[in-house]
Amino acid sequence: QSAFIPGRHMLESVLVASEAIDYAQKYKKSIFVMKIDYEKAYDSVEWDYLLFMLRGCGFHERWVRWMEACVCGRSLSTLVNGSPTTEVSMGRGLKQGDPLAPSMFLIAAEGLRLLMSRALEMNLFKGLHLGGEGPPISLLQFADDTLIIGEATMQNLWCLKAILRCFELISGMKINFHKSCVVGIHYGADFTNLAATFLHCKVGQLPFKHLGLPLGVTAQFSLGLGPNSLPGMGRFKSETGRSRIKNLPKNVIENGPFRLENGPFRLENSRSGLENGPF
Repeated sequence: QSAFIPGRHMLESVLVASEAIDYAQKYKKSIFVMKIDYEKAYDSVEWDYLLFMLRGCGFHERWVRWMEACVCGRSLSTLVNGSPTTEVSMGRGLKQGDPLAPSMFLIAAEGLRLLMSRALEMNLFKGLHLGGEGPPISLLQFADDTLIIGEATMQNLWCLKAILRCFELISGMKINFHKSCVVGIHYGADFTNLAATFLHCKVGQLPFKHLGLPLGVTAQFSLGLGPNSLPGMGRFKSETGRSRIKNLPKNVIENGPFRLENGPFRLENSRSGLENGPF
């Protein structure tokens, strides 16, 4: 999980997924990647499940009761012809815009990670090993954006289907299988179609986008970012805008995360590029 956690960046999930796919392509590993789409993820979280997860994570009972008072037991009403209707009690869900909602959702999504970890420990599901002694890559999460990576075997498909079904039942969160997709790497189209039919999802193909960035690009390509290519960059055309760039600390320009060598793209930057136009 790389969302809403101090010290972690959204690009971590993208880079790990890109590295895994590149490794599978380079060493001809037969794997599948399933991109999961949740149906109204925040609105369907069961409160009893959330409180159970809070206790399971080791939070003090007083804290759990505070969270229950803040999150659970709400009511809502709708406006009809400008007049509010009678309030209706809610039985589940996290309120959009609530400062606690992102953290509570991460705790709810932790249940899927625990199920996947247990399946890996019992050797029921096999992820992708990138060599060495590191753990296999099987689940990448950024809030409700989820990727599952595993070996292309029927045992993995059966285990994954059982895990997703169990997670739906215990958490209340619904997976939109019609918008989810499965992508196969180094195995035939027959198995890809079989996996998509078995999981009731669509067949995807490389490259595909995760968090807005392409995954599975075979060759690195450059992004030509200029003053006209990004919103708000036009202000650097003026002399005032260029003077602001020149006044930036040197270490911000040189040490900023402007270069990704082994990612799905290459973005190069320099101080002169910022001053003179496209960078």
